[in-house]
Amino acid sequence: MEIKIFTSFDDENLEKAWCRILNENNYFVQNSFEWCDTWWKFFKNENRSLHIITVLKNGTIAGIAPMFLEKSIHMKKLKFIGSGLTDFHEFLIDKDDDSKLIIKAIINYLYKCENWDIALLEQVNNKEDIYKYFSEAGIYKKKQSEISIVNINGYSWEEYFKTVSNHKFRYEIKRRKKKLEKEKKPHFELINSSNFSSAHLDRVFDLHVRRWQEVNRNSKLTIKEIDLFLREILAYCIISGKALLYLLYDDKTLISYRLGFVSGQTFFDWNTSYNPEYAKYAPGQLIIRYVLEDLINSGFGCFNFMRGDYQYKKKWVPDNDEHNSINFLFAIGKNSLKGKILRNYYLKWRDSIKNKFEAILSNKYTRLILKLDHQ
Repeated sequence: MEIKIFTSFDDENLEKAWCRILNENNYFVQNSFEWCDTWWKFFKNENRSLHIITVLKNGTIAGIAPMFLEKSIHMKKLKFIGSGLTDFHEFLIDKDDDSKLIIKAIINYLYKCENWDIALLEQVNNKEDIYKYFSEAGIYKKKQSEISIVNINGYSWEEYFKTVSNHKFRYEIKRRKKKLEKEKKPHFELINSSNFSSAHLDRVFDLHVRRWQEVNRNSKLTIKEIDLFLREILAYCIISGKALLYLLYDDKTLISYRLGFVSGQTFFDWNTSYNPEYAKYAPGQLIIRYVLEDLINSGFGCFNFMRGDYQYKKKWVPDNDEHNSINFLFAIGKNSLKGKILRNYYLKWRDSIKNKFEAILSNKYTRLILKLDHQ
């Protein structure tokens, strides 16, 4: 096994190996060459440099850790490409008899910390192989997010809905659906590779921004780089059949949407928003009901809510079904005092400091003094 570092995406052998490993081993689209390359296109800067770690087996790339270096005045960090906008990070490894050796080769390289003070391996899901190997290697970690997963395999819509939460929740979904259908002109639309246009993203992005403006917050989509990145990569994903967009309308007015990725028979529910003018109909919950029914009728077996530990997601998981997974942050600090301090900061102290700071900013008097709310 040999380690080789790539500092550019502009390498034909790297791209071919990346695409081959991803497709042959069914890795998630957010770890694809296209996702990472597009992210880098919009988020690279003078303080960031690519550091893509590969493992060669008999001269052929058999493992890829898509990483980049980020430097500041006080430290240099090694992070996953796509950081901040990727829900599940992975090493892309040929899943054969040598896969364990390939992962261990990357881990051993990470422990050297040759060009960085700390390696931050975020959003690693406990259902993936690298979680097991990171844990076995004794890499320090902390929980980041719990993911609710709904098993819909083998159910009809009626059979599944009977298993959901309590009677009151089911009653409310039925009541709101009936109310919407009585008072408005709702219709449900699936956008896929056959009928997608950029206008669909225009509509949902606009709805997302307006929704957050209603609560005096800025949508992430108001950040230019995020907007451009998502428009390009989501168009690619939908056109290539790797993503679906569900829209709920009242006549020609968009009420709500849910956008997610497809991997095998699993729908990964990634982003949503709704029109505040329709809040009394609980459009965010109603569209989940429509999406789940369509997925069941289309033969899907699983609905993954992705990261974001929100209570409304748990309501759709059948009673007594502990069907979930957890994302973790792993941190490898340089074997020095600085490395240990950084590791403790990211795994222990950072969240505490952040929570205290957010509590201060959420105080209405603080917000008034600092003029944080939109007028």
